[in-house]
Amino acid sequence: MSILQKGLKLSPEEKRALLADLLRKKSKQARTVATSFAQQRLWFLDQLDPQSAAFNIARATRIRGRLDVEALTNALNILVARHESLRTNFALADGEPAQVISSPQEIDLAIVDLQGLDHGAEDEARRLAAEASDCGFDL
Repeated sequence: MSILQKGLKLSPEEKRALLADLLRKKSKQARTVATSFAQQRLWFLDQLDPQSAAFNIARATRIRGRLDVEALTNALNILVARHESLRTNFALADGEPAQVISSPQEIDLAIVDLQGLDHGAEDEARRLAAEASDCGFDL
């Protein structure tokens, strides 16, 4: 008996559960998608100058008060899980760049505690932010 024939005997709740399970399994697999013209252009420029930070747009945000690191990490994980563009990188497929969309994974948030610096914490934070914004993005 095929799954379609079996499906006819399932309750609506069982059908929803089966569909949710199938979608969950599918979302855990990486998939490859063709690139847009703009993505091809960025990929080409990256091939000419790997690790360039020319297209990075860096922004800093000051957080006052106690930082709930767990809540921030959870929020970022939800954001990454929701948006495929944050899980997409590029690889060659038959000589052409293609998008490879990975399944959601837990991010490892790097925390730098500057509380121990009596003076110069602000300068050190600026230095670290500038250093991070000058790093290239690995497509």
